[in-house]
Amino acid sequence: LYHVEKNLLTKQVLLMFRFMLRHGFYDDQKELEDLHPPLFEMLDGTTDKILPTEEFESDDDSVRIEDKDRRDRRYIENNESRPLMECKQIICDILMLLFNVNIDAKVKNALEQFKRLQQGMDDDFEDGIPADSDDEEDQTV
Repeated sequence: LYHVEKNLLTKQVLLMFRFMLRHGFYDDQKELEDLHPPLFEMLDGTTDKILPTEEFESDDDSVRIEDKDRRDRRYIENNESRPLMECKQIICDILMLLFNVNIDAKVKNALEQFKRLQQGMDDDFEDGIPADSDDEEDQTV
């Protein structure tokens, strides 16, 4: 949490990535899927570093940090935690975009398969009576 400058830089990089993703700069499905684990890892709050008690300043005067458990400090909104939370919100937005891209790719794949099957059936009918129909004629004669 206390690396405010680093978190602000990370936020800008995430904003740029989100923009590029929204505007189709990435089309390699495998490359996009490989981004899921590091993005989820960044969301994991247990790895957030926090300020020592004496350096912590809260925007809320009623919060006494010495009464809080060390791991709960990351839940207190302040100038140090705000950029990190904004990064996490952007990451959630990026993950939603990635999931939508994944769904779109699956729908596109399904439609392409359907189109190939449909064209194959059309080709069979253009050649005349389908092979399955020959068996039915033999049975009726």
